[in-house]
Amino acid sequence: ESDLDQMENMLSSYLSFATLEQKAHLLNFESTHVTPYIVALIEQVQPKISKAELISSYEVDPELFLTADLHWMARAVTNLLSNACKFASHNIFVKVHELDQYIV
Repeated sequence: ESDLDQMENMLSSYLSFATLEQKAHLLNFESTHVTPYIVALIEQVQPKISKAELISSYEVDPELFLTADLHWMARAVTNLLSNACKFASHNIFVKVHELDQYIV
């Protein structure tokens, strides 16, 4: 991507997330098992991970369920993974667990 395309994509993502708070009443909360959800998101970004010659791995508590707007959660997680592709040197490790009733 050219620098201009990258800036446009970054600005578009920023504006999408910035308007999310204003549209909180429109969020569609659903529950899902975390492991297959995270694995699917990693697989979605895997071509970019492979292109950056990185190794991806994950550790997810197998008992966890998530209740969230899955569309926006996917946007946030894939954004983090895409950023990791730009800045990681060798590995991307995704760890998901529960801490004080929060999923981190």
